Amino acid sequence: MNISFNNNAQNLIALIDCNNFYVSCERVFDPKLHGQPVIVLSGNDGCVIARSNETKALGVQMGQPVFELKELITRHNIITKSSNFPLYADMSSRVMSILQESSSEIEIYSIDEAFINFKGLNNVQAQEEGQKLKKRISQYTGIPISVGIGQTKTLAKLGSLLAKKNPDYNNVAFIPSLPDSNHLLQQIKIADIWGIGRQSTKLLERNGIWSAYDFVNTSSSWIQKLMGIMGQRILMELQGIDCIPLDDLVNPRKSIVVSRSFGYRITHFQELSEAVALYAHRASEKLREDKRMARKGSLFLQMKSGPGKSYRHDTILLPLERATNDCFALIGAAQTALKSIFKPGTAYKKAGIMLYDFCPIDTTQVNFLETPTQPKSDDIMKLMDKINRKHGKETVTSASIGTKRLWQSKSLLKSPHYTTEWKELLKVKAN
Repeated sequence: MNISFNNNAQNLIALIDCNNFYVSCERVFDPKLHGQPVIVLSGNDGCVIARSNETKALGVQMGQPVFELKELITRHNIITKSSNFPLYADMSSRVMSILQESSSEIEIYSIDEAFINFKGLNNVQAQEEGQKLKKRISQYTGIPISVGIGQTKTLAKLGSLLAKKNPDYNNVAFIPSLPDSNHLLQQIKIADIWGIGRQSTKLLERNGIWSAYDFVNTSSSWIQKLMGIMGQRILMELQGIDCIPLDDLVNPRKSIVVSRSFGYRITHFQELSEAVALYAHRASEKLREDKRMARKGSLFLQMKSGPGKSYRHDTILLPLERATNDCFALIGAAQTALKSIFKPGTAYKKAGIMLYDFCPIDTTQVNFLETPTQPKSDDIMKLMDKINRKHGKETVTSASIGTKRLWQSKSLLKSPHYTTEWKELLKVKAN
């Protein structure tokens, strides 16, 4: 695009956004998917959570139940994949490691997005750097990206949106500050502005504000009255005033939830007990990754309560005597809790474990009358984690999670774990 900008160095921020990330991960290991309409489904193959551009053109919506699409899938030969989150997480890690090599300041925003600092570069240099990153990430991972660049996070977000929608940008778009950005802001719908949700969009549109250009040319006092301090921050960001600085510190999660729907309705205690044990085991792994312990937790169950799609939930606290991240302690507490609320003959659809009220691993307090067991527990957990990292998850775990696990989500169309399981590594043969 032939647009002239001031070439002086600025404090620029770039948003690196992986295009159609889950679909792109599938395409890396199955090139036949390129150019074909593809959808990725949620757990239990229920609804659409990712679409290729070809699928979007057919009108398929995010979150749409797959049963509504059967005719469309057959008519247009839409390729359907079950979600493969271990693969997606590993591919995300590879992309983010490349970005971390390219900039000392990076904020990982989601599994497929990250902000990086282009400080000291002018807009031309920043766009060149964006093109280099695009080529490097494509070369090393096969994942296509779009890069948005601006003086604020919000402008960078809008830049990535333009980079995806307009092929003239070659996937890298720079949005300058006002007044040079006016013609670009006119192309962006109010609903596409980062931080403006559905209800705010409806409210703004009722007041005649349909684009980013309309928003940025609205009175600051009126925006603050309508949307509060958040609305004023968005306005200032669009004006090129940095209100949301890069945060390279990962905010620790306040809770950990492991929950899945079952492949069929469970009525037997043993099957439900195995599922609950597995979720407690996985929750304990997340705790140890964060180097923390949980003081509190709960078990929740979802079951049918009547005809049709009528469900209810039961929740009970886990009987934890002390803060822990020991999988055996958490599994034991979860199974004790399950015995208290399990109702024979009930058809259970879903179960989950929630852990919260965390503390660092070095601040555990025990009862002075009991024998401390934490050092021994720590050694066992470290050894278990080491083995599972090397040989695959759940290579070593509690026998209480079972082996058959027929109750697990269907995921009948899942790709192999190409990068995280030794036995599923891609095999290449030379002719």
